[in-house]
Amino acid sequence: MKTIGKTKKIALIAHDAMKDEMIEWARENKNELEKHQLCGTGTTSTLLESRVGLEMEKMKSGPYGGDLQIGAKISEGE
Repeated sequence: MKTIGKTKKIALIAHDAMKDEMIEWARENKNELEKHQLCGTGTTSTLLESRVGLEMEKMKSGPYGGDLQIGAKISEGE
């Protein structure tokens, strides 16, 4: 993974069928991801915290509007 530079806010979202691949990718890139503020939908965040050890800001699960919460943060410049 290329170095991103200054601290960024990064949202991590994965469809149920892709969560294992997201976890594997996050493990491979953990050192870089830890330098940034991370958020994600509920289930994805919980898995990334428990299986990878990343600190996540949790939104609601996708079916309950978590992806919409993240979209709102983006549109508000957060």
